[in-house]
Amino acid sequence: MLRISKPNDLTSLIFCHDLDKPPVQLDPDNGQLKNKKLQALIARLGQEHKLSLFCRRPLLVEGPSDVMIASFISNKLELHLEAAGSQLLPVIGKGQMPVVTKFMKLIGKDPVVLADADAFTDDMDLAHCFLANSPIADANASKLGAPSAIKLASSTFSDFCSLVNDNWGDISKQAETHPYCVNAEESVDEKVKRRAVFCTLMSLSSSEVNDLSNTEKWSSMKDRLTVVLRLLEDLGCFILRKGAVESYYQASDIYTSEGKPTAAVDEIDYLDQLSAEEIKEKLNDLVRCIEHASEGERIDEAESLRDILLSIAAPAAARLSTNDKTTTQDINILAKTILGERANIFNCSVEDGKLTIDIESQILNVGGFPVTIDKNGDVVKIIESVLRSNA
Repeated sequence: MLRISKPNDLTSLIFCHDLDKPPVQLDPDNGQLKNKKLQALIARLGQEHKLSLFCRRPLLVEGPSDVMIASFISNKLELHLEAAGSQLLPVIGKGQMPVVTKFMKLIGKDPVVLADADAFTDDMDLAHCFLANSPIADANASKLGAPSAIKLASSTFSDFCSLVNDNWGDISKQAETHPYCVNAEESVDEKVKRRAVFCTLMSLSSSEVNDLSNTEKWSSMKDRLTVVLRLLEDLGCFILRKGAVESYYQASDIYTSEGKPTAAVDEIDYLDQLSAEEIKEKLNDLVRCIEHASEGERIDEAESLRDILLSIAAPAAARLSTNDKTTTQDINILAKTILGERANIFNCSVEDGKLTIDIESQILNVGGFPVTIDKNGDVVKIIESVLRSNA
């Protein structure tokens, strides 16, 4: 439906998500539209990118495996990203995450990012997308005595790079077993070292950090990195502290570098057997991100049925109490009259002066049915009891 091949094509679009907020339309003279990287991105916009133009809060991830795992977590924990105005958008290509993030912000979106650790350890481009000109981040940074969030993050990043270069031997034994080092295509250069050290340091317990040489430096650096990561998460940028999504695998090979989608499918088969609490514990970094993108609002199907159920149960029980000859057909006609097509959600029947309501929908997953109501019973209390059993 949308033909977008160059930045100026965007200026003919108007984005609106909330009637209480003014719509967004790009000014043709906006200097950002002349950015070469943005021009290149728009020239290759795919269908998934265009679909994200219709959501309020796109969730940017780094590839197909991330999409599969994130989708699984969303469904397993009933966080329902799409219902919250979010949509998973894979950003293919190293270094493209900052470009896509800026693009989404330019058109009035509120992007959430789930990025591999190297998006943080390689450079500050992605961090700058979120921290630059952010009053919230600056206010939080000022509480820590920093002049701004950008300066806090930049100084931490610079000191981290220096610490890795100067003290690689302190942590090399542990870092060299990380997939960033094991899967390095060439020699382990400074960039690979930073990636592996970051993930190793963030994964070590306090006692393990204390066992390192120069423990004070490493412990202090871990605290400083944690502060910066929290600042980013408050703004919707989540860095995978263990590395890539494969580093969180419980059953599949964490060193997977080929056949990633297949490994992701196998991992999902295993994770599906775990409880929600176990998922939150083992995939904590991913869960926090998806909760943020979905605004943490759980859709309660039982609660959604409350008014509909009461709207038929109360008058049906009243009909029974005043007319002993009321039949199943009478009740179903009453339900149809009150609810219209929504009456098809339920199957009502009358037997021995009692009303029984069962749920017919194969989509809704609500327990406690069928519910039986005596003609002299307290309809509200009975319905509330059914709903509480699903809480």
